[in-house]
Amino acid sequence: RGVEGRLDQQSHVADGRPDRGSRAKPRACTSVSEEMELPRNKVICHVDLDAFYAQVEAKRDPNRLAGKPLAVVQYNPQGDLRTLLPEDDRVIPASPNSIIAVSYEARAQGVRRNMRGDEACALCPDLILVQVPTAHGKADLTLYRAAGRRVLALLAACAGACERASIDEAYLDLTEAAAARLAKLGPPPFAPPPGAERMHVGAEAPAAPWHARARSLWQPGEALLAAGAA
Repeated sequence: RGVEGRLDQQSHVADGRPDRGSRAKPRACTSVSEEMELPRNKVICHVDLDAFYAQVEAKRDPNRLAGKPLAVVQYNPQGDLRTLLPEDDRVIPASPNSIIAVSYEARAQGVRRNMRGDEACALCPDLILVQVPTAHGKADLTLYRAAGRRVLALLAACAGACERASIDEAYLDLTEAAAARLAKLGPPPFAPPPGAERMHVGAEAPAAPWHARARSLWQPGEALLAAGAA
């Protein structure tokens, strides 16, 4: 979701976490340390897979779960700790277990992460709750890790380097591909790429005027960043 400093997409492209409300003004650099400067000759893309656990479950059982209000809930460490394999029927009735992933269909009805399952079911009576697999008395995330590795393999095919940050996050080095695209485009200003109306580089303003700025208004590295966003 981010290219070097920040690439904001439409607000509905989220990370499966609760709505953040109003956005803070984007920063020029989101480094780990305030004193750390990012290299201007690199384009790094942060990919955060949306509602990932819910999507994995829907793909595993599409006839039952795809397109339905769906939430994945954590196991209850004080409850039944029997082993539940990924292939087992893990759909459960309303429970107090905490929600850790929510499908778009459930979000549209007000369901959010960290809600209790029974609270969410009261809000959305059609909600389907799926418990994470369990083994040895704790959550077994093997199913989601395997799906994350498959996605990572696809992402790595289009990046110079790929670093996995978590089960559903990765960083891609798009510098080489961005430089190749920029070489074809020539210096700015240039026409925005197809789909640019859904992309914003460092701001929430429409993308077309940003791409069409006079050459003197472009900061170092911005043209490469724009090519990487494309």
